[in-house]
Amino acid sequence: MIALAANGIEMEYGTDVVLDGVSFTVQAGEKIGLIGPNGAGKSTLLRILHGDLAPTSGSFFVNNDLRVGLLRQEKTGADTLSGGERARKELSELFLQKPDVLFLDEPTNHLDLEMLAQLERRVKAFPGTVVLISHDRYFLDRTVSRIFELEDGRLTAYGGNYTAYREKKRVLVEAERRAFEHSMKEIRRQEELIRRFKERGTEKLAKRAASREKRLAHAPGPEAPKARLHGPSVKVDFGKAKRSGDDVLLAENLSKAYAEGVPLFAGVELALRRGEKVCMIGSNGVGKTTLLNILAGRLSSDTGIVERGANVKIGVYDQHQAGLTSENTLLEEMRAVLPWETDTDLRSLLGRFLFRGDKVFQGIASLSGGEKARLSLLKLIVSGANVLFLDEPTNHLDVASMDAVEDALSEFDGTLLIISHDRWLLERLPSRILELTGDGLVSYAGNFDYYKEKKADFESGRLKAAPTDAQATGHTSGRFAAYDDEKPLTAAAVERQRQKQEEAARRRYERQVADVETLIQTLEADIAALEARQSDGNNATDYELLAQLHEEITEKQAALDAAYERWAELDTQHPAY
Repeated sequence: MIALAANGIEMEYGTDVVLDGVSFTVQAGEKIGLIGPNGAGKSTLLRILHGDLAPTSGSFFVNNDLRVGLLRQEKTGADTLSGGERARKELSELFLQKPDVLFLDEPTNHLDLEMLAQLERRVKAFPGTVVLISHDRYFLDRTVSRIFELEDGRLTAYGGNYTAYREKKRVLVEAERRAFEHSMKEIRRQEELIRRFKERGTEKLAKRAASREKRLAHAPGPEAPKARLHGPSVKVDFGKAKRSGDDVLLAENLSKAYAEGVPLFAGVELALRRGEKVCMIGSNGVGKTTLLNILAGRLSSDTGIVERGANVKIGVYDQHQAGLTSENTLLEEMRAVLPWETDTDLRSLLGRFLFRGDKVFQGIASLSGGEKARLSLLKLIVSGANVLFLDEPTNHLDVASMDAVEDALSEFDGTLLIISHDRWLLERLPSRILELTGDGLVSYAGNFDYYKEKKADFESGRLKAAPTDAQATGHTSGRFAAYDDEKPLTAAAVERQRQKQEEAARRRYERQVADVETLIQTLEADIAALEARQSDGNNATDYELLAQLHEEITEKQAALDAAYERWAELDTQHPAY
């Protein structure tokens, strides 16, 4: 049974085309992940399907027999509730309504890891249809069966979860690139054939040249590749960090309580070594941001000490972008950080983070959450810090920017301490995970999968105590080796084999063409030499020689015509490049 469908939906705001001919069908019980860069029209499409917004043109259908529930991206509720509490309340109320179709707009926003796991289980167990917008790649991987990607107003459907989508999209992008390059190479080859055929001057080849020239003139030009792995993304490079001492930071017996004396956490012990990539997790409200600020020297603890090593320069990324001056324009903000740089250089830096043209004169107060996040990251990059403390660095970023930030962090040769609920990042980046509880930090020397495994062992009683640093460290290298081994390689192996076969066919073809072209060059040179002797005045009365030269020229001319025919024949047999 069809749960919902769209046919040629278009949505325009003035001259901006947000949705351009969007069509799809969703069967009852399917779970769809709707992805795309910020501003691609994902929320707009969801609002149209829910009936909150009328499209400019096109039609859509939602089965009248099905009850529909919607979770909006901007959660509402009492001001006394945190973002996570509001999200949990609205999600619980939505599931209690027992809808048949769920529209979820960024349902993972503001949720801690425990809440994320609960939501993941509820969505997977939900018997109805789900269409959800999310930048949480880990969540998409575990909940959806199809991906709908909005890009440049068009929607493309991919079967499978997010990881399957990434592989299929990579193959599509590569195929379009290869097809475009082949088309351009073919045009150049045809132009060369036409030129050579015209130069040859025979009636048969001249007709071939005219026919090819006409066909080439009327053929549509090659279309540049439209598909791309992501939309425009920031260009992130933290550069080479100045070397700090091996011992970066040591914290002992840290504690912090609310103003009313209610304890937040106590007994925190931490040692950071140069080059470590550490992620901190914990429930909402446990004090992760507070602890990060204490370690960075921006806040004092109630008890304990923090010592920093030699040549340590700490840079902090604040998830609320408190380090930005709202009264400044973007250019003024960067000028305050780098006063010695020219405006041209500052605008170039801003351009790498997608702030171009008159955007640099916009006030920071008017920026979106994603734009403020990008600006804060840029300021962190130019700070020259060799120790980075980052509080939820992937919040507000689209998938392309998330990938760019994560790639840059993985290549950063300094030290990282990151607070994150992004399980995709937690799987791929850290060499160690710290879990903050009210009683201190527990260290797991591995990625998120390792943490989940050891945490489950501890809670089930298979481990008698939570892992210490020493216990965790003993598993780091083996854990990551196993994780790498588990990556699916079948599709890549098939693609490599296909490329090898194509390459072999291409080389055979190019050898044949080269042999014929060499023969053509040799015959043309021979004919030119014979014709030179034929026109030599000293040979004008040597009729026997002239007859012999005429016979040789005729023979070589026939051979040359045959060589050109073979060259033209090869033209119809060339493999795809």
